[in-house]
Amino acid sequence: MHRARGFEFDRVIIAGVSGGTVPLSRALSSAEDDAMRKQIRKQERSLLYVSATRAKREVIVTCHDKPSPWLSEVTG
Repeated sequence: MHRARGFEFDRVIIAGVSGGTVPLSRALSSAEDDAMRKQIRKQERSLLYVSATRAKREVIVTCHDKPSPWLSEVTG
């Protein structure tokens, strides 16, 4: 996802958008305070958004076990 910025593709597959992975729980748990956790969440959400918007025609998102809570916000 980090290298997708500035590119466009017909189709994009974003794999592993699972709870604990997106947003990255390790990064959130290492944050020193709520303000830092909020910033990390914002950066992670932006990264997912940029990745998804690189597709001109189709986006496929996969997960395993429990999906990221952000997917339920998008799919309703």
